[in-house]
Amino acid sequence: MMKGLLKSIVVLTVLFVPDSSAWAAPSFKAGESYHVLTALHVVRKDEVYWVNYTRGEQKIPAGAKVTVNSIDNKRIDFAWMGKVYRFDYKNNDSGAPVDEMLAKFFSKEDPTPKIKAMSEKAQAQISRGAAEGGMTKWQVLHSIGVPAYAGQSKTFNLRLKDVMNADQWIYHYNKFNRFTIRFANGKVQSRQE
Repeated sequence: MMKGLLKSIVVLTVLFVPDSSAWAAPSFKAGESYHVLTALHVVRKDEVYWVNYTRGEQKIPAGAKVTVNSIDNKRIDFAWMGKVYRFDYKNNDSGAPVDEMLAKFFSKEDPTPKIKAMSEKAQAQISRGAAEGGMTKWQVLHSIGVPAYAGQSKTFNLRLKDVMNADQWIYHYNKFNRFTIRFANGKVQSRQE
């Protein structure tokens, strides 16, 4: 009887445990081109950080096509519009896989057609880097990028799906100033400075 029960458990486990490749991030490689999925903010002329300081000198918009020059377990160097940028996307203590961390910021699929299919109002909000009432989580990501915190967790070691599941996002203008966006039913409910 015990042997039959054990065999049933093994069969059920094989049938109902999802294949991990179903949610695996794409494999990022040097020399390949990708699209910026969520807005990135540049500081100090050529640096981007996972914190994504929103008062950066320049915004690299969602949809921008970049080419990866080099990549390691914490940093990616990429070229956009003839300039090379250094992106420190992960802290040393993050145990999440590199590809899953980069999938928050880059994609093989260009998000531009999805953005162009949005209302004119949403397109204008994204273009000017807004995070206003009624915007969806994706619209905010395309507009101002991945937050520094999702819920109470720093996002350097969260996957995109973990960020999307949080209803409170905290962004940094700079090292000392921040703002909070709260969502209800997947849309911006409030923004607190």
